[in-house]
Amino acid sequence: MRLLKWREKKHPNWKTEIPRPSLDRGKIVDETKSAMKYLENLHDEYKRILDQLLEQLPALSECGDDKNSLIKQKVDFLKKNLVVIERGLDDSQIFLTLNNIVENIENEVRENEDEIGSLKERIKALKVENNSLRRDLSMTQRKLVESEEQSVTLEVERDHLAFINTLLCEEPCLEETSDEGESLDLSFIDEKSASDTESSFPNIPCFIEIDCSLNPRLKIFYNLVMGYIAKGSYEIAAPLCKTTLQDLQDKYGPEHPDVVAMMDIITIVYR
Repeated sequence: MRLLKWREKKHPNWKTEIPRPSLDRGKIVDETKSAMKYLENLHDEYKRILDQLLEQLPALSECGDDKNSLIKQKVDFLKKNLVVIERGLDDSQIFLTLNNIVENIENEVRENEDEIGSLKERIKALKVENNSLRRDLSMTQRKLVESEEQSVTLEVERDHLAFINTLLCEEPCLEETSDEGESLDLSFIDEKSASDTESSFPNIPCFIEIDCSLNPRLKIFYNLVMGYIAKGSYEIAAPLCKTTLQDLQDKYGPEHPDVVAMMDIITIVYR
């Protein structure tokens, strides 16, 4: 009963785990080398004693069986111990060789980890540079689009100013021409474009319906606008009409016949 009670009291302690000492590989290697030196010395000592006994064995065989058997037992004991010592030396040498291999592998892994860390840092730097280049490219594309839009606007304004300049230069000649005379030769308006204008826009009246007889320049301007419409260039015709209307209103006032005729042309453009 007492033994059972003692076992019941000690039973909970049996489940506790015994902490294992931490093993340091460097310390194990050092102790292994020390043990190898000790085993080598012991091996040499046993070998020396064994050689002496083997030399004495023929001479002791004449002394008696008891002494001879005792020497043989010592020889056998030394031989067995030598075999065990040699086996221990071989195992220790294998352990040291494996330790060297493991150390080399660990060094290679450490170098690879350092190289991988360097590559990761380089990849991060490349990502930052790539994002910066993407932002620069986006800004450049946006500026390019803005420049193209500004270029189109400037081309429209240049065409308008060239047209106004042409009208101002040809005004003296237009005053001497009659309505039945030959029309001016505009480089971009030919008979085909006029016929295309009439066929493509049947609801748009011809310039005869608009009172352009008071100012022959409006007749040329009307043909110019119709030419742009025939080509589908509404983005040029509409601003041109607005700018010309504003110029006429500033110069003659809103009640002038040229202003009224210009408003009729704008109505045709936006119809």
